[in-house]
Amino acid sequence: MKTSLGCLARLSAVLVVLGCAQSLYAGSIYNVVTGFSGTSNPNGVWTYDYNGTAYTSSQEVSNYLGTGLSGWSTGEAIPNRIYILQNVTGGTVTYSTVQDPTSTLWMDPESGTVSIVFTAPSAGIYTITGDFLGIDKYENSHPVEILDNGTVIWSGTISSDGGKDSFSLLETLKAGGTLTFYVGTGSSGCTYCDLSTGLDGTITEGATTVPEPGTLIMLGSGLLGLIPMLRRKWFAQS
Repeated sequence: MKTSLGCLARLSAVLVVLGCAQSLYAGSIYNVVTGFSGTSNPNGVWTYDYNGTAYTSSQEVSNYLGTGLSGWSTGEAIPNRIYILQNVTGGTVTYSTVQDPTSTLWMDPESGTVSIVFTAPSAGIYTITGDFLGIDKYENSHPVEILDNGTVIWSGTISSDGGKDSFSLLETLKAGGTLTFYVGTGSSGCTYCDLSTGLDGTITEGATTVPEPGTLIMLGSGLLGLIPMLRRKWFAQS
């Protein structure tokens, strides 16, 4: 019985230590907004695409339509003016019927598609959190999606100004695997009109399915709590 009590105590201690160690661990965090580049594509783990094609250096913009925002644009006439812009100005940027909040990427697919692709630097479980936002006064309904290597793992619809589709998911990726944040064209009326979409989000590398530290500590504490009861039972039998 003494051996059993000792093993139980050691197991409890190990669980508590594991919980504390997990709470101290933090994987690499990739922010879709602050990690954006309007001059490099690909840009580290990020690639910026329109209609499935990467923007080229000739499609860089530094002050899009006088908004002061930088990013990427096809530069073509409507309805083929597809673009991604970064707003880190500290305030909302207004252009025509659009109000783009700070700390977002402004994405507009017009008659095509626009997407941001994350390429996993290593194999592991990744946590993906963030929001797609409706930022046009006359927002036309259109799809937003997240894809894992081309397969849809999350989907939503932006259909109103101020509308928000939030996402929070875990995904296992191989090294070189991709996550795509996708915005599609409109579904009714003028399908290419009023599709401006905000995006914010983070991808955290190294997330695990191990129970949260609090859960482990509670389990360890519960096991430790059994020791006095077992000890009393052992003395009563001896």
